Amino acid sequence: MPKQNETKGHPVTFSLTMEGVKAVLEVKGVIGWDTEADEICARVDEARKAGCTELELHITSCGGCCYEGVAMGDSLLNCGMHTTAVVRGLAASMGSYLVQCCDERIMQPHATLMVHQPSGTVYGPVDEIMARAQHMVDLRDAMFAQYGKRMGKDGATVSAEHAVSKYYNAQQARDAGLIDRIEGEESEDDKPEPLPTPEQQASGLLPYEAAGMAMAMMAGEDKPEDKRKDGEDKPEDKPKPREGEGTPEDKPQEDKDKKPTGQLTLELVQSMVAEQVNRKMKQEMEAMRAQIQAETLASMGALAAALPTPTGGMPAPAAPRPAKPTMAQFDHMSGAEKLEALEHYPELEAEYMSYR
Repeated sequence: MPKQNETKGHPVTFSLTMEGVKAVLEVKGVIGWDTEADEICARVDEARKAGCTELELHITSCGGCCYEGVAMGDSLLNCGMHTTAVVRGLAASMGSYLVQCCDERIMQPHATLMVHQPSGTVYGPVDEIMARAQHMVDLRDAMFAQYGKRMGKDGATVSAEHAVSKYYNAQQARDAGLIDRIEGEESEDDKPEPLPTPEQQASGLLPYEAAGMAMAMMAGEDKPEDKRKDGEDKPEDKPKPREGEGTPEDKPQEDKDKKPTGQLTLELVQSMVAEQVNRKMKQEMEAMRAQIQAETLASMGALAAALPTPTGGMPAPAAPRPAKPTMAQFDHMSGAEKLEALEHYPELEAEYMSYR
């Protein structure tokens, strides 16, 4: 049940609710006075002992006592649960400090967060005043060290930036590093994958597929050292340049085409894929042609050996040149027929590569 603590005219309400492994601690009003910090710390410890692993702090506070706030902050920092602060309305002064003591910091879209220097009053002898002033400096430095830790800055820098009270809206607080996100906004993990563009749909490749194919293709390319001709020196066998002389690689190569750098584009990936496919098809065609040619020559040699030796007379008339087949006809030819057609029409090879 919510518990309300009336202290010196300032109503302070705090409550703890637990559901499963999640606990919600709600703190409203002025922080401190009497034993409020002790009771709130006891509620945090109660949630931990009940087996909760997550604690949400819903805070609406204009601030309060530094000592009480530091005690509550230490309890949040050392509770052993994943803590999340949710700023509702206003988290000022020690209220903003408590936000920095939680693992995750969230603000409602129209909430306000305020940071400023600790203040107080002191009276007495000069030495007493000086001692109390030094104590306040130490307390201030400890508190701003926590601010700086969460903001990614030095505590002294953050303290100097808040020599006077500074108010932040949700967007400003996020930009300054005082919160992690604004309530209602999607985190990066929750955002859906972008839909493919019409060009990507037409190509049949999604962005991650295109990138993966390009990487696999580049990994499968021959290494430069594998393309050396017989007798060519290895890079380590080449004489090293003398001192003061540059290597050929160091000389400007203005006549060479500059390769595009940066992120892979869809057009670049498609061109790389087409080049790899054409290269593979050409290799297969050359291997098939060599095999068919060897088989044909072998069969022609056997046939010539079986024929009687010519005794003279007029030479046999040359066979007429066959008609050039269409791409569809060429595609359905056997290997020997394709080889014969290529002998009469060599341009069929390039046309067939484009046709495929």
